[in-house]
Amino acid sequence: MRITPRAALAVAALFAATCLPFLTADAALARACFQPDESKLESHQHYNSRRDGCEVHGPAKALDGTKPEGASAKCRDGTWSFSHTRSGTCSRHGGVERWESGGLIAPLPGGSARTAPWTRPSIAAT
Repeated sequence: MRITPRAALAVAALFAATCLPFLTADAALARACFQPDESKLESHQHYNSRRDGCEVHGPAKALDGTKPEGASAKCRDGTWSFSHTRSGTCSRHGGVERWESGGLIAPLPGGSARTAPWTRPSIAAT
């Protein structure tokens, strides 16, 4: 049986569309370099991300107690993380309390969103 170039290309495209997002979870969930407004944060530490080469603001609390713009997760010690990938987020701050939408959420075809399968859903207080 001989496979035509057109058929091989169709199979490769189908594989890429369905399998690669799950094989490269952190890369698919990574986001562009971003710096929050430091005048609204109590801490001004930074680190360089090995994965994307960006300078990332370290976890910090907002001076007004609200969620800072661009925060990707809330840490268990009350600080907000600006991490670009899930790996290591809040590792020195008690772990992740909850992931924030608009941070490291990957879009699904059709416009809905999903969190990565290893995340734990946050439980809202009633």
